[in-house]
Amino acid sequence: MDTFLKNLKKYTRTFYWAFIFLVTAVLLFLALPGEQRFKYEFQKGFLWRHENLVAPFDFAILKSSEEIQKEKDEILEGVLPYFELDTAITHEIIIRLTTDWQNLSDSSENQTPEVIAEAGDVLRKIYQNGILPRSPETYPELAGKEELRRKTGNLVSRTRTENIYSEKTAYNEFNQALTQLAEKHPESAEKLQLLQPEKYIVSNLSYDSQTTQKEREEITKNISATRGMLQAGERIILEGEIVDDSKYQILESLKTSYESNRGEGINRYMVSVGKGIIVLMFMVLLFTFLYIYRLDILHQFSKLSFLLLFLVS
Repeated sequence: MDTFLKNLKKYTRTFYWAFIFLVTAVLLFLALPGEQRFKYEFQKGFLWRHENLVAPFDFAILKSSEEIQKEKDEILEGVLPYFELDTAITHEIIIRLTTDWQNLSDSSENQTPEVIAEAGDVLRKIYQNGILPRSPETYPELAGKEELRRKTGNLVSRTRTENIYSEKTAYNEFNQALTQLAEKHPESAEKLQLLQPEKYIVSNLSYDSQTTQKEREEITKNISATRGMLQAGERIILEGEIVDDSKYQILESLKTSYESNRGEGINRYMVSVGKGIIVLMFMVLLFTFLYIYRLDILHQFSKLSFLLLFLVS
């Protein structure tokens, strides 16, 4: 029983030594300085409570998120949306018109009279400009835009929105053209009245969101995140000065530079390993010294705890 108690006491002491030295090692590791950090605290609109600050090195002044967003909005305002023109629809509509006209004509009559050719020309002009399902003013993509980019295959052209038809305006345009043709060719007026204009009006213009978004991304990705440089030695702020918007942005830029340049050219993991080796060597030497010369401290937990706490603090 006595042997068991002695072994238990021995293992308890060993466990305590291992635990307290391990905790001390971790605290020392965290307390040791590693990479350089920005040491100043500041708030916008408050006094600068530190010593006069000059630029320790050259660094770029970053734009604020509000500045970048404003610049982005201004650039995007000038981006014209893309709309794709389906040329196949024009061909289908002209064939439909010609077929309907032939069905209205007697076999003895000319199957391709001048009147239907003129009607076809009107339709081609309308479809060449482009027909949207609804008025261009109702499209959010065209809000405030006087022009759009019209894609016809691989060709892209700028077109004024006022020249783009909706299905309603295209119907009115073609219906009016048929009325004028009836007046011009009274011999064909009866057959022209039998044509139904709505059969020949179909939207052939659609918003190309993919191409538009691609251009928006291409333009905005070139926006610079900085607005100039501050040279080493230039004054940033004096003690007691108010941290206004401009100075706040410069200080934020300096802080960001510190954080981004931390450990530049140095392997961060090697820094941590180096700190770990130093702490480990120190703890081993300390334990060895106490074990050889001051074993009494190791056996008195209160003294050992105080000593290690003093080292950490």
